[in-house]
Amino acid sequence: FLIDGQMPTAFCHQQHNGTAWNVSTWEAKSFKDAVRTLHDTGMQLSVHCFGDAAVDLTLDAFEAAMNANPRPDPRHRLEHVVITTPEATKRIKDLGVVVSTNPHFIYIAGDSYLNIFGPERENRAMVTREWLENGIHMAIGSDAPTTPFYSPQATMVGGMVRPTFSKKTLNEEQCITFEEALRAQTYEAAY
Repeated sequence: FLIDGQMPTAFCHQQHNGTAWNVSTWEAKSFKDAVRTLHDTGMQLSVHCFGDAAVDLTLDAFEAAMNANPRPDPRHRLEHVVITTPEATKRIKDLGVVVSTNPHFIYIAGDSYLNIFGPERENRAMVTREWLENGIHMAIGSDAPTTPFYSPQATMVGGMVRPTFSKKTLNEEQCITFEEALRAQTYEAAY
């Protein structure tokens, strides 16, 4: 989301025009230790990730915990997952991590992504089609109560049309079908 027209933070590998780009919420070792401890209890973990570096740090932590203490179907989850790399898509699939994203964020903040992230990363915003084509379990939801859109229809339209506030379609190649949106909103959310 935007605060006074600025993206507050998005931990990324490369500089962006938001407030902070190279600051992680957690120090890497402490984060990995916490993930390992929680994984060892048998919990399913859900981590909010906005930038590509945040996603990669979380995947590193999930992978280390799963390698140290393998268990069937840990089903850890990435929340939001706004900016990723193609390499992260492969890792998400290989690790069996679930993506839980909010495509109506594109309506709320999509017009700012070009200014904040630049054209290359703007096109990496919520690559829903890429995730589905790679066999990743992808859920979509409203992120209530933090967004103004509580209806599942807004979330589904966000995934199917990817409209920004200015009526631009953000990376049309990532649009999903009605059936895919319905499955992501229901079956995959329950998964």
